[in-house]
Amino acid sequence: MQLETLKKNSALYNYLNKKKDALVADEITRELESIPDKKSENYQALLQVKAELDTLGCYLCLPLFTQNGLIGILNLSPKLSDDMFTNEDINLLTTLAQQLAVSLENALLQEERLKIQKQLLMADKLTALGTMMAGLVHEIKNPIASIQSLTQVLPENMGDPEFLKSYAEMVPKQIDRIKKIVENILNYSKTPKLKKESTDINKIIEETVELFAHTCRKKNIEFVKDLFPLPSTQADPEQLSQVFINLVLNSTQAMPTGGTILIRTRPTDKAIKIEFRDGGLGIPEEHLKNIFDPFFTMKREGTGLGLWVSYQIIKEHRGMIDVESEINKGTLFTISLPVLH
Repeated sequence: MQLETLKKNSALYNYLNKKKDALVADEITRELESIPDKKSENYQALLQVKAELDTLGCYLCLPLFTQNGLIGILNLSPKLSDDMFTNEDINLLTTLAQQLAVSLENALLQEERLKIQKQLLMADKLTALGTMMAGLVHEIKNPIASIQSLTQVLPENMGDPEFLKSYAEMVPKQIDRIKKIVENILNYSKTPKLKKESTDINKIIEETVELFAHTCRKKNIEFVKDLFPLPSTQADPEQLSQVFINLVLNSTQAMPTGGTILIRTRPTDKAIKIEFRDGGLGIPEEHLKNIFDPFFTMKREGTGLGLWVSYQIIKEHRGMIDVESEINKGTLFTISLPVLH
C-alpha cells in the first residue's frame, strides 16, 4: 500500500475526479476493449490512465476526496493470495480512504499554518530589526553631532585652555558612548539558542537578590520576597537571570531616595507567575506602550535595550511579560512562564 499525490493535469486525476469512486484496474482494460474506435480521444485518454496505473503498480485505486476536491489516491497492489477484491473489501477500504483523506487534509492544513506562522515570525523579526536600526541611527547621531559641533570650532579655539580641556573630556566620552551602543546592539541582536534545563525559578530570584543586596542597602532599598513553592520547569537559567537582573536594576534606578522592591512568585494551573513591584517614580501612561521597544528609554544614560532584551527572552520561553505603572506610586512587571517538563 502506498500514498501518492496527484498532478492535476494527469489522466488518472481527471478520470478519478469524474468517477468519484474506487477504480479496479481491470475496469479500464474492459472499457478499452469495448471502444471500437482505437483512435478516438476517449480511447487515448483511457490508455494514459492505464499507463499511469501500470507505472504505479496499482490494482485497486481509491480516490481521497475532501471538501476541497481530490487531494490524492490510495493505491493497492493485488492481494498476495491473488483473490479478487470483493464488494465488501472495496466498501471497507473506501471508508478507510475517506478517513485517510480527512487526516491528510488536516496534516496539510497544519503544515500550511506552521508555514504562515514562520513567515509571520520572520516578518516580526524584520520589523523589530528595522525599528532597532532606526533607533541605533538616532542614538549614534546625537554624540556624533556633539563631536562635530566642537570640532568645527576647534581651529579658532586652539589657544583656549578651558575649551581644549572641555574638548579633551567630551570627545572620548561621546566616542565611548557610541562604542557602548554598538557593542550593546551586537550583543543584544543575537538571539542565543535557549539552553533549557530543569530550573528552580525561586533559586534564580534568590541569587539575583543576593547580587544586589549590598548595593541596595547602601541606597536604602529593601527587598521583600514572597516566594511560593514552585514546580521545576524547563528553562534557560542564565537568560532568566538576565531578565530578573534587568528588572531589579530598573527598580533600583526608579527609587533614587530608597524604597521597597517586592518579588512574588505563584504557581497557576499551567504556568508560573512572577511579579516585580517597586514603589518608584513610575512610568507615564503614554510611554507604557513603548516600554519594550528597542532603544526606548527615559534615562539619560540608558540605551533602551534592557527591557527589549527581557521581552525577547520571555517570548523565546513561550511566556509573557506585562507592565503596569502609576506616576510616583511605582511599577509592576508580571511574567508568566509555562510549566514545561
